[in-house]
Amino acid sequence: MKKAWLSSTARGLIVAPVATAVPLRIGVAMAGDASVRVTIAAETFVLPDDQDALGGALAAIPDKGRPVVLDVVGTVALPRRVAGGILHLVQSAGFQKVSVITDPAAG
Repeated sequence: MKKAWLSSTARGLIVAPVATAVPLRIGVAMAGDASVRVTIAAETFVLPDDQDALGGALAAIPDKGRPVVLDVVGTVALPRRVAGGILHLVQSAGFQKVSVITDPAAG
């Protein structure tokens, strides 16, 4: 009887729906003046000047297990070194799951 109870409990845990975390969306836009605007919620950081402030803001965000989506847009293509720097900041803040969505630059 005890064995049947354990197996039914285990089955209940396996078929229970898993809650999906809402991704943290971070907007990234390259400006023509070689600056990058990174937006988290309603706060905007201009890189490279606000790099330390961006790192601090990312570190202060709770729930590091949720996925992060970098939404890259703009009329100027984002250089790989800049994208790599932003990815480094996000991962240094403790986030592990990062996706990048791009909107190709015009021209």
